[in-house]
Amino acid sequence: MIDRERVLGLLDEHGWTQATLARACDVTPSAIQQILSGKTKNTRLAPTIARVLGVSQDYITGHSPDRYSAVSGDISPDELANILKNKLFGYDRGFTKRIYDDSDLNDALFNKVYDPYWIRRQVARVSPELFIENGPDYTPPLMSEAIGTDAMSPTLIKGDHVLISAASRTVDGDHGIWAISYGGLPMIRRLMPLPHDRGYRVSADNPAAPTFEAPKADIELIGIVFWIGRMLS
Repeated sequence: MIDRERVLGLLDEHGWTQATLARACDVTPSAIQQILSGKTKNTRLAPTIARVLGVSQDYITGHSPDRYSAVSGDISPDELANILKNKLFGYDRGFTKRIYDDSDLNDALFNKVYDPYWIRRQVARVSPELFIENGPDYTPPLMSEAIGTDAMSPTLIKGDHVLISAASRTVDGDHGIWAISYGGLPMIRRLMPLPHDRGYRVSADNPAAPTFEAPKADIELIGIVFWIGRMLS
């Protein structure tokens, strides 16, 4: 059952009415009114309400006091440092390798799933220098990846699919979500350049995930995340 007091508290924080929440969830105002009045115990809308309000479903349903889900499939900065110290040449970096090796994936993206002109327009928004340097018809190497952890929640939810431009290499802080490899561990995080070219601040949108700083030599840029897709609930 959805915890009405928590939802009402979140609405107050956002400055929203129940009608605003209904529009954001693409449901009728009466559907929200029935949930918040306790007339229905149907929790079908719980995932949508949680996503729209930027918290975990467990918080919305009263199963957890924490607004954000515990991060799954992630490790602490100390454990990451140990991986770095023991990093072996040729370590399989998961999706890092597939960007360049899987030509069938690029063919599918360009010819079967996404229009190449649409791809160019989207990538040009976050990496215009690619098209200045390579011309307007340039199509960058791409990859498609499913989000495997809750670390970027609520921006990216576990199971979301993202498109990554593997040609983008300029981290300026204006568009900060990147696919990276740190110590051989693939992850999607926000990157912010540190002063004096000291490296990057690596952070997640879920407060339960660790934030750390790393020199450039320890961060392999896979590419910039420029599009996300989510199955409608």
